[in-house]
Order: sequence, then structure tokens, then C-alpha cells
Amino acid sequence: MNEPNVILSSEIKPKPLRDGKEVSWMNQSPVGNDQGMSGACSVFALTNWLAVMRDQDYSDMECIRAFEGLKERAGIKTRGVTVQQAFKGLQDTGWFSDVDTILPVQDLDALTGQPLIAVYDWDSSWIGISNAGCLDADGSDFVEGQHCVLTIARGQITTRQSMVYIQNSYGNMWGHKGCAMMTEKHHDKIIRELWAIV
Repeated sequence: MNEPNVILSSEIKPKPLRDGKEVSWMNQSPVGNDQGMSGACSVFALTNWLAVMRDQDYSDMECIRAFEGLKERAGIKTRGVTVQQAFKGLQDTGWFSDVDTILPVQDLDALTGQPLIAVYDWDSSWIGISNAGCLDADGSDFVEGQHCVLTIARGQITTRQSMVYIQNSYGNMWGHKGCAMMTEKHHDKIIRELWAIV
């Protein structure tokens, strides 16, 4: 078994469904969260992490209120916030403790220890996704922004290609019941940031 390069801060550590090169947190990942048009994807990704790792559950409205509150307290005028801003705001709200830290990770190997917060380039393929949930469909080459999700699985779980599975915050009607998959090659192409909480 590969040792994760991130150590969890909680004493009781949830275990993934699969481990090593094929790892899955799908059985513990809630689905159905819907950020609407709020721009709160980083808050939703972090609260989905809390649901998996600490069994803390927050409603869509609680997430949106936390997002709006952190923007107001920090004087943020942009539509969205960075992962670090969202994490600090959720710490201030008490959803994360003062001893929790968010750290960048280099690759998906850290997925063996916990689901990861991921920031991807966002293009039209995120909107036109099929109900099968495959994100490798061609979108425009024009990157319209970035989007934050929870990375919940990796490996050859249902196909022969190495896949990455994510949980989005666009509701149950998006992708396959709120989740999607992409080849690891596509993940490598569109990933911008990966974060773990210690």
C-alpha cells in the first residue's frame, strides 16, 4: 500500500472504498449539492470534504450564506473566491477548526488519504456534459474561468483507462447524479490546483 503524502488531523480516519492506485471515496461522498449561480464552488467543495471526512453536513443554503458572509467580511468583490479564501472563511465560521490547515499537493497520490479539493479550467464541456458524466467531451478551447470540485476517486474502476472521478456542485441533474469522470490525461490537461486538509 502506498503511504499518503498527507496526514489527516482527525483521530478517526475514514477509509476509502479502494486504496493505492485505485482509490475511491464515492461511497462516502454526498451528492446533490447545488450552488446555483452563486459562484460558491470552493465553499461547496470544502463542505463536501467535511461531509466525507468528518460526517458534517451542511445544506445548500447554509453553504451559500457562509459564502456570502465570508465575501462580505473579507471585502471580496469578485464573483467567486479562491480555495484559500473559502477555507479561511469556513474556519472563521467554525466549520473547520483553528488547527486545520489547507496545503497544496502535487498529484493524485494524496487521494489515498482523503478526497482532494481540485481547481480545474472551466470551458463549455462542463455545461454540455452528458448524463453519463464524461468530461472528456470536446468543449471550446477557450477557458472561461476556473471551477472547484471534490476529487473522489481514481483508477480503472469502470473502464480500462485510468480515470479521475469528481463530485460537482451543480446539483443531481448535472453529469451522472452530480458526479463526473475524466481520463487522467484530461485531468492533467485541465487541473490548476490540488489541495488537502491536514
